[in-house]
Amino acid sequence: MVVHGEAGVGKTRLVRETAHEAGIAKGRVLLGHCHPIAEPFPLGPVIEALGSAVVEPSTRPPSPLLGALRPLFPELAEHLPPVPPAILDPRAERHRLFRALRELLAAHGPTLCVLEDLHWADEATLEFVSFLASATPTEAGFVLTCRTEDARPSSRLAGLISSITRQGEGTSIGLAPLSVHDVRAMAASMLGSDTVTHEFARRLHEWTAGLPLAVEQVVRLLGDGGDVAAMMQCPAPASHTFPVPRAVGEPIVHRVQGLSDDARLVAWATAVLGVTAAEALILNVADLPPVPGASALVEALTVGALEERGNGLYGFRHGLATRAVYESIAGPRRRRLHLRAAAVLERRGLSPLAEIAHHLREGGSGKWPLYAEAAAEEASRAGDDRLAATLLGDALSASGLSREDRIRMVLALGEVALYGPPSPRVVRLLQLTLEEETLSPGVRGELRLSLSRLLGHAGDAASWRREAALAVAELRRRPALGVRAMVNLAQPLSHSDGKLDDHLAWLDRAVEAAERQTDRVARIAVSSQRAAILLSLGDRGGWAAVGDIPRSAATTDERLQLSRGYLALAETALGLGYYARAESFVGKADRIQDQIGHRSWGLWLEVTRASMDWCLGRWDGLEERLRRLLEETEPTPSLSLANRFALGSLLLSRGQLEEARRLLASSLEAAQRKQSLSQLVAVSGRLARLHLDSGDAHAARAVSAGALDAVRGKKVWVLGRSFAPEAVQALLGCGELDEARAVVAEFAAGLRGLDVPTSRAALSWCRGAVAEEQGLATRAGRHFERSEAGWGRIPNRYEAARALERRARCSPAEDGASADRLLLDALETFQDLGADGDARRVRAQLKARGAWRGGRTGYGDELSPREAQVARLAGRRKTNREIAEALFISPRTVEIHVAASLRKLDLRSRHELGEVPSLGKDT
Repeated sequence: MVVHGEAGVGKTRLVRETAHEAGIAKGRVLLGHCHPIAEPFPLGPVIEALGSAVVEPSTRPPSPLLGALRPLFPELAEHLPPVPPAILDPRAERHRLFRALRELLAAHGPTLCVLEDLHWADEATLEFVSFLASATPTEAGFVLTCRTEDARPSSRLAGLISSITRQGEGTSIGLAPLSVHDVRAMAASMLGSDTVTHEFARRLHEWTAGLPLAVEQVVRLLGDGGDVAAMMQCPAPASHTFPVPRAVGEPIVHRVQGLSDDARLVAWATAVLGVTAAEALILNVADLPPVPGASALVEALTVGALEERGNGLYGFRHGLATRAVYESIAGPRRRRLHLRAAAVLERRGLSPLAEIAHHLREGGSGKWPLYAEAAAEEASRAGDDRLAATLLGDALSASGLSREDRIRMVLALGEVALYGPPSPRVVRLLQLTLEEETLSPGVRGELRLSLSRLLGHAGDAASWRREAALAVAELRRRPALGVRAMVNLAQPLSHSDGKLDDHLAWLDRAVEAAERQTDRVARIAVSSQRAAILLSLGDRGGWAAVGDIPRSAATTDERLQLSRGYLALAETALGLGYYARAESFVGKADRIQDQIGHRSWGLWLEVTRASMDWCLGRWDGLEERLRRLLEETEPTPSLSLANRFALGSLLLSRGQLEEARRLLASSLEAAQRKQSLSQLVAVSGRLARLHLDSGDAHAARAVSAGALDAVRGKKVWVLGRSFAPEAVQALLGCGELDEARAVVAEFAAGLRGLDVPTSRAALSWCRGAVAEEQGLATRAGRHFERSEAGWGRIPNRYEAARALERRARCSPAEDGASADRLLLDALETFQDLGADGDARRVRAQLKARGAWRGGRTGYGDELSPREAQVARLAGRRKTNREIAEALFISPRTVEIHVAASLRKLDLRSRHELGEVPSLGKDT
C-alpha cells in the first residue's frame, strides 16, 4: 500500500494509528525511515526496519541464502549461516541480496513493514521495493509513504508507484488537506473550546492550506504563547500572527535554497508579493528579463517550490510556505524587493493602494502612511469600513506624521471604526487627540461626536451621552454634524439609560436645526429618524412623518443616509407588526444598495431580511442563512446580536433547547453590555420563554425582571410585546397573581392611544393568562381569541398558533371536540413552520385527551384548515408561488398540501379543486 500526500498532510499519523488500531500483537511491525541526506546508504531504510525486529529461535535450519546478509546485520550474526561465495557479476550479487532480504522477511512470520518518506530513498531501496512488489512474502505486508510534491511524474518513484497500483499488486491512498470545517473542529478540540470562530478557522485554513500538521503546530504554538483567547475573538487574524512551524517551513526553504540564482530570485519575489501573481509581475519584481525569467519560473515550478494556481497565476502552496521563504530572505534584499514591488505596482496603476502602502512600509519608505490613508479612503468608499479602520490605525502608528496629517487621519478613523468590533485602542486614540491637541471647536466637536458613537457602541452609556452633548455645543458652527449628535441622543429605544422626555426634546432640537440648513444628508437623517422614532413609540403621527422623507438622493452620502433611514423604518415597522410596510422599506433600501454597492450596509440588509422572514414564518432554509450570517457578522456586535437572537428563537421553537439557551444567554450579555433597551427587552422575553417551556417559572421571573424594570423606568410599554406575556406567566407560575395583574394594568395603560398591533396582541394574551389563573375560563378564552386574531391579522402565524393553543385550554369541559379542533389547528401551523418543539408539546396534549389520530396532523381523511385554504386558491388556478406568498408559507409546503388535498378528495388534478362545493369560500 502506498500512502501519499504533501508534507504535513498526516501520512505518518494515519499509518501508525492504523497499525496500532489493527493490534498486530501476533506479528511484528517493522519501521524504517528514508533520510534527507546527500548520499543515503544503499538499502538504509530496509536495513533499519529489519534490524529492529526481534529474532526468535527457529526449529528449522536457516536458508544458506541468509548468509549474504551477514555484512549488513552483524548484530544477527549468531542467527545467520556463513557468507556464501562471492559472485563476480554485480547484478547477480544484488539479486541474491534482494532474495536474502525477502527470505529474512518471510522468516519473521506475519509482518507489517513500514518504509517512511520514500521520496528520499536511494536507488537500491527503490529497486528492492520494485522487486518485492512482484514477489512479496506470503505473510508480509508493506506500507510505503511518500510526498506527492517530491514524486514528480518523470521520477523513478512516480513510475514505481504507478507500476505497483497499475498491476494490481498494491493500493494507493492519497490524503487530502482538511476543509475549513475540519480545521475549526480540530482547533476547537485542541483548545478545549467551542468559541473558535468561523472567520478564525477560515484564516487558519488559508494560512495552513488545511495541512493537519501545520494546523496542529500553529494552534499549539499559539496556545504556548497564551494568545489563544484574544485570537479567538479576532475576526480575521493577520497572517503574521500565525507562527511558522519548523516541520512545515524547513522543507520549502531547503527546496528554494537548492534553486539556481535566477529561480531563487523568482521564489523570493513571489514571497515578497505575498499573493498569487502573474508571470510578468513576478519577473518585474525580480528584475529579470523575460526569457531567462521564464526559464527560472519553470525551474521553480518543476521542483515544486512554486505551483500554478490557475489563470496564469503562480504562488506558494500555502501561507506558511510563503512566510517561511519570506523570512529566509536577508533583510536588505527583502527591503529592496518590497520597494521594487511598490514601484512596479504603482506604474501598473491597477493595484489596490493597500498593497502599495504595505510594500512601501516594509521597504522603509516614509511615504507609506499617506498611501495607507488613501487606501483607507478607497476601502471606505467600497463599504469595507473594517479594512479602512485597520489601515488608518496602522498609518497613525508611524513616526514623523505632521499635526495636520495626524488629525485628518484620526477624524477619518473615528468615522470608519464605528461598524467594526469595539476598539479600546481607537477610543483611547481619540481621547488622547482631544486632550493633547489644540483644536478648533468644529474639529473638536467632530472628534467628540465620533468618540461618543464609539463609546455607545462599546456600551459605555454614561460616557457616550456626556460626549454627545458636548459635541452638540462644539458643533454650533457645523450644524450638519451637530444634527447627527442630536439624532443619536434622541433614540429612546436604542439606549436603556435616559428619560423619554429628554430623548424627545433632543428630537425637537434636531428637527429645528435641520430646518435651518440646506445640507440634504442632515435633512434625510433627521426626517427618516424622526419618523422611525415616532413610530417606535406607537405615535400615529409617525406614518405622516414618513411622507416628509426626501424621495430621491443625488450623492453617495445622501443615498447611504437614505438607505440607513429605510432600514431603521423597516426594523420599526417589523416590531410594530406592519410587516408589509417593513418589506416595502427593505425593498427601497435594497434598490439604493444596488446603486451604491456599500458592503457594510448590504450585510445590514441581509440581517433585516432574515429577521423579517423569522417573523413572517418563512423558515425554509432560515437556520442555514442565520448560521452563515452569524459567522459573517461576528465582527459587528449589533448585527451579531440580532442574528444570535433570531437563531436562538428559531431553535427554541424547534425544541433544541441547549443551543437556544446558549445563544440567548450570550445575546442577553451582549445587550446588557451595549445597553440597548429594545434588544435587552426582546432577548429577556425570549430567554424567559425558554425557561417557562422548561418548567422553571422562577428562572423566567428572574430574567424578565430586568426587562420589566427597564421598561418601567423608560415608560415605553410599547416594548411589552417582547416580554410581557412571559413576565406575566412567570409571575403566575410563582404564585404572584396580584403582581401579574399590576403588570397587565401598567401594560394596558402604557398602550392607551397608541398604534401598536403586536403590543395589543400581546396584551390580550396577558389578560387571558390572568383570567385563566383566576378560573375565569370563558373570559380567558375570549382574550386568547383576540390575541390569536391580532397576531393573525399582522400576520404572525407562529404567535397566532401559540395563542390558539392557549385558547384550547380554556374551552368548556363539555365541549372537548372544540378544544381538540383548536389544538389540531395549532399543531398544523407548528408542523408547517417546522416548530417541532411546539408541535411535540401540542401532540402530547392531544394524546393526553385521547384525541390523537396519528399521521402528520391528526386530521385523518378530512382536509385540515390549511389544506382547505391551499386547495381553494389552487382551484382558482393560482400557482404554488402565488399561494405561498399569499399565505406566507413555502412553495414546498403548498405542494405538500395540494397533494394531500387531491388524495383526500380522490381527485386527479388541481384544476378539479375549483369544482368542489365543500371547499366554500375563503374566510
